[in-house]
Amino acid sequence: MQSEQKIPEGILMTLKSSKTEILTMWMEDPKIIEIFKRYKISRYKFKPLFAEKVFDYSIGVLDGTKEIGNCPVMNKFVDYMCDKDITVKDVLQICMAFRRSIFRRLVSKGELPMQDTSLLERLSEVFDENLSGVLDYINQLYLDRELQTQRMEDTQESVRQIQTVLNLQESMILTVKEGKLFLANRAFFHALDLPDIEAFHTSFPDTWSFIESVDLHSELFQKKKYADWLQKVAGSEEQKATITFFNQALHQSKSYQAKIIGMPDSEKKSFAIRISEPSTEYDKKMTELSRYVYTDPLTTLYNRRKFDESIHALVGQFHSSRQDFSLIVMDLDDLNRINQMYGRERGDTILKELGQAIDEKFGKLGIFARIDGDRFGLLLKSYSLEESNKTAKSMLRVTRTLDFGLPTPIKCNFAVLHCQKNDTELTLFKRADILLKDIIKGGSDAIKDDQALIKEEHQRKKLEASFLVNCIELKAADETLVLVNYFQEVPIQSKSKILHIRNGTVTMTMRNIAIKALNKGASVYIHAPEGDKNIKARVSDFNEDKNMITLDNFQFLEASPLNRKTVHVKTEEKIKCFIKMNDTQIQGTLGSLSTETAMIFLPHVYDISMDGSIILDTTLSWEGQKKHLQITGKIKKIIEMEEGFKVIIHMDQGKKIDDIVLPYVAHRQLEIIRALQHPVS
Repeated sequence: MQSEQKIPEGILMTLKSSKTEILTMWMEDPKIIEIFKRYKISRYKFKPLFAEKVFDYSIGVLDGTKEIGNCPVMNKFVDYMCDKDITVKDVLQICMAFRRSIFRRLVSKGELPMQDTSLLERLSEVFDENLSGVLDYINQLYLDRELQTQRMEDTQESVRQIQTVLNLQESMILTVKEGKLFLANRAFFHALDLPDIEAFHTSFPDTWSFIESVDLHSELFQKKKYADWLQKVAGSEEQKATITFFNQALHQSKSYQAKIIGMPDSEKKSFAIRISEPSTEYDKKMTELSRYVYTDPLTTLYNRRKFDESIHALVGQFHSSRQDFSLIVMDLDDLNRINQMYGRERGDTILKELGQAIDEKFGKLGIFARIDGDRFGLLLKSYSLEESNKTAKSMLRVTRTLDFGLPTPIKCNFAVLHCQKNDTELTLFKRADILLKDIIKGGSDAIKDDQALIKEEHQRKKLEASFLVNCIELKAADETLVLVNYFQEVPIQSKSKILHIRNGTVTMTMRNIAIKALNKGASVYIHAPEGDKNIKARVSDFNEDKNMITLDNFQFLEASPLNRKTVHVKTEEKIKCFIKMNDTQIQGTLGSLSTETAMIFLPHVYDISMDGSIILDTTLSWEGQKKHLQITGKIKKIIEMEEGFKVIIHMDQGKKIDDIVLPYVAHRQLEIIRALQHPVS
């Protein structure tokens, strides 16, 4: 039945417009924080998965469009919490915190006079009946679990007897009931390097995902119609299919014959399967083919495809059973330079011999593969971060002993990553990229792990949560934030009003001239309140007609471009220039300029170092003037790009800055702003 309570329209409107504020109060309730911390539940994930949907359903109950006492979203939440063995008391506390947040908001908006007892009773009755439905659902859930436990105990003895018989068989044998593995023998678990059936279900939530391919009725298998596939094979004349899966004991993919027999149950949902060695030439060819699919042709190591499948499985196991694993990414430094100076064949030989030398000593520890042109990866199952760092140090020592006949020894960089609770394959590789770039900046031939990065991200999330709360307060007070975006290095400032805060994003107003300089993925800077760090945010969406911009991925900057006293400007076209250091001269192009620094593109940086003085030699032209600039300075940063290098030079201050650089920069600023105000269609 639907709620018969009539809630005033004003209250419903206030609640609907206050969704963000109510959910924030709910998630920031001290009891909620304590409960979620105890059960290791992320409030940031809980909010979109459950909180928002519970709120929407509750509004439906209050306006009479949803059934009272039977919230399907809350039932899903209860299922989730019961899997974490949460107490009924804690579920009750979560529900009561939600109620308190709603009542507080109504009181603060003057919509709930405390003297109106009849209105309080009507609202309380709705929430009480909903809560009663939740408690009934929990009781039934726990009762069902008790009955299931009793039935399992009755069958355990007979299962143990059958298991003993199965373990005596040399072939792999398993039984399946209703699509799930029910029993399997020791030979099967040994092949998958798993201790028991519980570990199997953890590693393969989809029972048949341990199989890479099948030869009979493969279209059914690929569409995951496993029950139909089993019945088809069991109903065939030989009852056999060729299956291929990765045998962890043999450390390779291999093809087997699987004989599938339907068990005598009324609905034909149980099957017995015997997996034995291939006995035909076709099976042997399939085994060789599967080995070829997972082999890198240059190094004969595992390839990226095998590595991706393995890391995907390990991430899944980590999230389902918290089984630790680490990733070591090894990067051969300066492979492009080796190829340019000594030829591609020499570079390929170095890659091959380097990979095989590491595989010989460390390949047995896990999955070692070539994952990119000059990168290798080693997956270490059940390794702690400390153990992984020790392994990386041993790998580095080996690379330092290798002699490839070059004038200078090769350098290898190692990023060590330990899987975290919110990690995916993408986040792991992203951290690896950051670590390897940091190592190269420091001179290469070193190891760096991801603990500092993880701490920085944890701190960033805390700051982001605080910033979003601050945005809610600014919006309520109708105050503004100052945004700055850059067009060809020229800053454009906007006093922006906050329109929406939802799901970690902030939608704001922006000046029309500023929004014209934007594209998705661009960066915008926010002047933080006094004393706080300035913020860099990503443009996830914008609407030029409505002068609206949506920001996410907030980064809190130690060094902000908003603090610069001077502004970089891009040159109208890349201007030819020369860089001179000692006896070396390299021709490049001038990309941008300020009164303090110059950004130069160079084809190479041979014999150029961060130490010592450097000379920038170029010619600048503006308003009919052409002036030769030769100025000393020091290299501040060298950044490797796909083609060549980007070099930042800090110029020595003096008369040449005032007479040549300053008027050129001022002229370019005016040109850029005019171009933005009057774009060429």
